[in-house]
Amino acid sequence: MRAIVFPALLLSLAAVVACDEPIQPTEGEGEGEGEGEGEGEGEGEGEGEGEGEGEAPPPPNDTCATPVPLSDGVRVNGTFAGASLDHPICDDFFGPDADVAYVFTVTEATGVVVTAGGSADTIISVVDSADCELPATPEPDRTCIDQGFDGDGEEVRIGELLPGTYFIVLGAFGGFGSDDFTIQVDFVAPFCTGDAADVFVRGGVTGNETPEDALTLAPGFATGNFDSLGAIALSMCEGDVDYWLIGHLGGALTAAAITDGASTFELFSVNLDVEATKETNSLTYTENVLVQTFPIEAVDVPAGFYLIKGTEQADLVGAQRVRYSFSVSHACVGDDFDVPDAELDRFFELQAEPIVLPGDVFERNVCAADVDYFMVEALFDGELKAIIGGEHALDVNVEFFAVAEDGTETQLTRNRTEVDGTAEFTATATRGQILARVDGSGFIETRSYTLSLVPPGLDGPPANSTCETAETLLSGEAVDGRTVGGADSVVPAPCSDAFFEDDAFADVFYRFSVSGDPTDTQVSLENVTDYTGTFGIFQLPGGTCPSTPDGFTVVAVNGDACGGGFFGDTVISVPQLPVGDYVVIVEDSFSDDAGGLFRVTMEQFPDGFPPPPLCEVGAIRELVMPAIGESTVENVVAGDFLTGTVSDWGPLCSASGGEVAYALTASQAATLTIETEFSADTVLAVMRGTCSEAAVDTCDDDGGEGVNSLIITDIAANETIFIALDLFSAETGEGTLTVQAAAP
Repeated sequence: MRAIVFPALLLSLAAVVACDEPIQPTEGEGEGEGEGEGEGEGEGEGEGEGEGEGEAPPPPNDTCATPVPLSDGVRVNGTFAGASLDHPICDDFFGPDADVAYVFTVTEATGVVVTAGGSADTIISVVDSADCELPATPEPDRTCIDQGFDGDGEEVRIGELLPGTYFIVLGAFGGFGSDDFTIQVDFVAPFCTGDAADVFVRGGVTGNETPEDALTLAPGFATGNFDSLGAIALSMCEGDVDYWLIGHLGGALTAAAITDGASTFELFSVNLDVEATKETNSLTYTENVLVQTFPIEAVDVPAGFYLIKGTEQADLVGAQRVRYSFSVSHACVGDDFDVPDAELDRFFELQAEPIVLPGDVFERNVCAADVDYFMVEALFDGELKAIIGGEHALDVNVEFFAVAEDGTETQLTRNRTEVDGTAEFTATATRGQILARVDGSGFIETRSYTLSLVPPGLDGPPANSTCETAETLLSGEAVDGRTVGGADSVVPAPCSDAFFEDDAFADVFYRFSVSGDPTDTQVSLENVTDYTGTFGIFQLPGGTCPSTPDGFTVVAVNGDACGGGFFGDTVISVPQLPVGDYVVIVEDSFSDDAGGLFRVTMEQFPDGFPPPPLCEVGAIRELVMPAIGESTVENVVAGDFLTGTVSDWGPLCSASGGEVAYALTASQAATLTIETEFSADTVLAVMRGTCSEAAVDTCDDDGGEGVNSLIITDIAANETIFIALDLFSAETGEGTLTVQAAAP
């Protein structure tokens, strides 16, 4: 049984690359100018130029001008200490940072095996150019070979080299292992190395030799010509069998293989295990029966997955191999989202349940039995619209279905009109999930189209895009909102950070009032999709919208004037908000295209904010106040944390992991240093007066060592403070919370 992780429609052949770190300077002898001690370990006198501060001199084979010769079967010691990088062709993001050169000579046609590494992490290239330059396009069997740092080094296996002189450029990843290594070249009888689809291993070659190891060919994929090493030049050694997997969406299939030796190619059907594939998110199948032998000329083939089996039948010796190339074409060609099984296609397309916004233009293909699915989150009642454009706009059909919470689908009545070569489909929808189903109206050939979906209530600007049209918030009632289609009101963003002050993105307005007495008030904003911005609470003196942007006065809490961030979810809690009228301005501060959807809630607490779960009676733990000059160390274990709850410590210290709270009462005035040493990323918050999110005095995320936290704060005699230890994202962890007391 075979499992292929989705999406598996393209062949990917990549080397294993190890992360590297800068080489640390080695200790060496250096000479300073004039008399005295040099910068290295030794002492130098006189005028001269030394190697610098402890740097080793370059090795004699630092460049290809002075390569070290290698002989058959002789292992040679080497070093990268002091070497420079002269051949950056292998130097991608994680490339080498130094290289050295070797040379060897072949007097007759020979197979060659080069091994290098040991204690150093290396990358090998073998070239035959007189100037030792690496090719611009690395050759897959001999250039930039890197199998990762496993302590055994790297190995290059070249099936056959003709007589001549060859250079080895050996690179180093300085962050792994030491500078020292060994290298050896072995001359062996010529041997067949397979192709780039095979996985090179020491002692032999294994690759796509069984149905379980089949590699995938995308629809219409062809390997290119035999002589181009930049393309994928496929080949088979003696007795070799290669398997390739293709997906076919139905209709005519044409396939051929071009070879330079005796071989056969056959198409097999596949038994697909749909339920196992759904469960594992990977394609699970077994080989079935022979469909047809190549060539296949425009045969109507049902939709499904198929295996191409190539079998070598020549009498090969040494490095000989049968080279081949595929040409596979489909009358119906899908896209990266399509799977040639109707049930799986729907499952994978809807698994993410995408929420579509106006301006999200999808470019897709549809044909034969293929159907495309899109999920729309309708936050409002109104008209749902799908606009189909592109080359085949008038050949594509759209149906809408309302999806109930239990998964039941009810087809909606929809209308179709044609406008300037586009097809528009509309339906009346209510709040909830709407499924859009797109098909090619039964055409076998590919139909290309573009799709723009406008969910209900999102056509046109928001109704509350000005202060005068602000929507009213009632305590405890969640209101869905959008900045989609909105414009900038020129009202200053709620954040004091200069990054936000000059933005010109869409904003919308909400109103609420505090009557009777000052009341603890909380405004929260939840990102529904694509909202990444800020919001703030502003006073409305006399309940009237200011005539100028400068007339808005922001309500700041502990110096913070805004909520929001890159993910949109946040809360502003204002203790004892004075009686009066207020406006909440929600601004999409990071998106200048479609905008986003969100949910805003205002809650008022006449009896005061309820404590978060970690601050409830019985949940708070006591922490002993240390004497001046001493420390209290609290061992925190995984079971101490409350999980599934999220407290908000302010825009600078948000966290979503497990939490635990401590109370500490001072026996005398002191300056406290509070810090964590933990197995996970931590956040610390100090609360004064009461254990609540609104009482946060200060917080810290990564002020300690690494991702640990550190707070220094004063405490008065007999004062009680509350310390919240929150994990940034982990549910539980282990470590210590240390409180050190010093004289104030």
